Amino acid sequence: MKKKIFEELSLISSNGISEKELTKTRNGIKSNFISAMQNLDNIADHLNHYNFYLNEPNSFEWDLNRYMLIQTYDVKSVCNELLNKNYLELNIIPKEK
Repeated sequence: MKKKIFEELSLISSNGISEKELTKTRNGIKSNFISAMQNLDNIADHLNHYNFYLNEPNSFEWDLNRYMLIQTYDVKSVCNELLNKNYLELNIIPKEK
């Protein structure tokens, strides 16, 4: 699995992602966001979160637009800047009883 992840990161670093992939991801984020807003507890959590961190409880549109404004070159840039650096690998092996 690790090999596959690094292969994908390498592809994104060199080629970026397609507009189709980005649109599919944006649609998924928007769909999940709207679906979450069907639950009163989630709405209250979002209002509280926005109020605490942004001092503006009604930031639903701003929050969703953060994702809608991302471009394909942003993904490639972040991949090159952050995801191709050194990493820590942690292997957890459970104790036998």
